[in-house]
Amino acid sequence: MPPEQGLPLVKPPPASKGSIPKPRKGTQSPTSPSLSYSHAIYDAPSDKTYVKTNLRSHELDPAGYAKILEQLASSSSSSPDSRSPSLNHPQTIASSLQPKPPPRSFSSFRFTIFRKLARRWGSYGLLAVGGLFLLSEHVVQVMWVNGSSMKPYLNEGYEETHLVKDMILVKKWNPASDLRRGMVITFPSHLNPSQPAVKRIVALPGDRVVPRDHNEDGSQIVPWNHVWVEGDVDDTKKTIDSNTYGPVSMTLISGQVMCVLWPRLRMLRWEDWVRKGGEGAGKRSRVQENAVEIEKPFDGE
Repeated sequence: MPPEQGLPLVKPPPASKGSIPKPRKGTQSPTSPSLSYSHAIYDAPSDKTYVKTNLRSHELDPAGYAKILEQLASSSSSSPDSRSPSLNHPQTIASSLQPKPPPRSFSSFRFTIFRKLARRWGSYGLLAVGGLFLLSEHVVQVMWVNGSSMKPYLNEGYEETHLVKDMILVKKWNPASDLRRGMVITFPSHLNPSQPAVKRIVALPGDRVVPRDHNEDGSQIVPWNHVWVEGDVDDTKKTIDSNTYGPVSMTLISGQVMCVLWPRLRMLRWEDWVRKGGEGAGKRSRVQENAVEIEKPFDGE
């Protein structure tokens, strides 16, 4: 009986030069049964595990062990991952991907500064204008004197040039209080109420006044709460005053002239006008002071 023949041996193909044949999956090389080509993932121990493992072979007291762990914790907290834990946050990533605005030019920067300054100084300007308005309406006011009716006391050179005007300072606070003969006051003009008239007080309530170009038979008594005013000029044709429209109510008085600011600074002293032999001697000769006693009229209250 012929002997049984086994399966024919299959010879593996020759390997290319310089290459190493790999065994089939699930088989081992006959020459190295313990060699494997699948390696497990190696997890390196953390710093704490490494320190704890190596400290077992050293004799340390608890204080030294705690000090080493504290140094390790401080070094880990200063790492980039711990300093910026939110770098991987979706909102942080989205914000980082947004386009950055273009850099501002010098002209836009200058315009911004100018706008801020304009707002600030604009508010200051409004406050200043409001303050000046309140000051001019209720405290003091600066105004120009028109015409030659108060010459030579005011507008000394008005007749020669018709251009030189005095700038006066007028007190607006409680203008009708403590009025005296000789004071220079302002009130609305009878010809143009929007313009102020500047005249001198010649007589007070209760005084008897003889108007210009009249005899003593045409004298008048200044009524209660009124004053008699006239201009300083000698020519009666150059002034329109109480000789034309009569006494002026004290309620119309808007200010008392204090001084001249321009063209030369000088104080106005009404006391010089009432002094004997002064500039007002001619006008005072037509006034009889306190001729009658004037009382407040009965108003039914």
